Amino acid sequence: MYGFFNRIRSRACVTVSGAMPEALLNACAAAGIEIISAVPVDPVTLRLTVPYRRLRQVQSLAQKCMCTLSEETNAGAAAMGRKLWHRLVAFVLALCALGLLFVSRAYIWEIEVTGNETVSTGEILDALEQCGVGLGSFWPNFTSDSIRSRVLAQIPELSWLTVNVRGSRAEVIVRERIPKPEMIDNDEPFDIFARKEGFIVEVRALAGSAQVRRGQAVSRGQLLISGAVEDITGGVRGVHAYGEVTARTYYEINAICPAMQEEKRYTGEKKDRWALVIGNNRINFYGNSSISDSDCDRIYTEYKMEIEGLFSLPVSLVRERSVFYECASVPADAYQQRLLLEQELHQRLLEETNGGKIIYESFSRSQSGDIISVCLRAECEESIGVAIKSEVAPLETKQEITEGTA
Repeated sequence: MYGFFNRIRSRACVTVSGAMPEALLNACAAAGIEIISAVPVDPVTLRLTVPYRRLRQVQSLAQKCMCTLSEETNAGAAAMGRKLWHRLVAFVLALCALGLLFVSRAYIWEIEVTGNETVSTGEILDALEQCGVGLGSFWPNFTSDSIRSRVLAQIPELSWLTVNVRGSRAEVIVRERIPKPEMIDNDEPFDIFARKEGFIVEVRALAGSAQVRRGQAVSRGQLLISGAVEDITGGVRGVHAYGEVTARTYYEINAICPAMQEEKRYTGEKKDRWALVIGNNRINFYGNSSISDSDCDRIYTEYKMEIEGLFSLPVSLVRERSVFYECASVPADAYQQRLLLEQELHQRLLEETNGGKIIYESFSRSQSGDIISVCLRAECEESIGVAIKSEVAPLETKQEITEGTA
């Protein structure tokens, strides 16, 4: 029974070191302090077990006896209660955190918009916010159908929209409306003119009368297919000319670049600045910055408080790292610069021909002082016709056309 009582009572195990550690035993006996157990370790060291509530008094007596006292362990019901209390507090805090996370899943803390090309993401987010879908919105209160009808009414460029909620993340998928094609009035007279000079390779006039033939040289703005055709009554009427005129064209395009270039040389100096973003509010942990944007690179890293697919909170830590460098003028790699110029000229040629065929292509390169120049010469086959509204009236006599042309 006495052993069981000693197990549950609060006690402290201490180590006493000194020239005469037994003096502490005499002092404790004189002060009425119970010594539960005393075990000698060596001639100058004792291991004592005393009631925990008298530990401070034992420490004071040890100093008077010129001994060093160190506490090793605490045992008993009180010590166990303190440990359980700390664990209970941690358990309760963990439960509270899990509860907050569970509740936060019912609110939207992140919105992602996909499927938009011409309509900006900001415009879609503004329309969603007006419909009650924004950061911190309680998503069980709305339905995808009601949001779709309200957003499509505000943004007519969209044809379809849906909102998928996973945890605290909302994925907004949109489809844009296909624009109505431009309607062409076939009764309105149009002529086809040359948009550039070349030698005619083929003429296919589906509507209207061809004004050029194979092998003929044409200049820019020359009439290729006329929309003025003769009808069965002997008069002339204006129609919408259709057809394709293929010509062989020639190009000479030049491009230049400097032989010296600016190169960044990083000094190795770095500086970090931190900020806390809560919703739409930002808290900077720094004052006014004196860092210039012209002598450093800025690298932004955002650490979000989220677990992918589980939850996401509108709290993130942002690190802004400035990496400093110095600019120096160094000779450019002439070969690489020429390759870049050739690629740029080739791309420009493709844009000029607009899907035409490149028959022959050659480059000439030169360098004069600090300038590197590349010249592209090419021979292509492409469609050169462009439809322009005709000034000819829908019905007109041949004599009037002839006089007008003269």
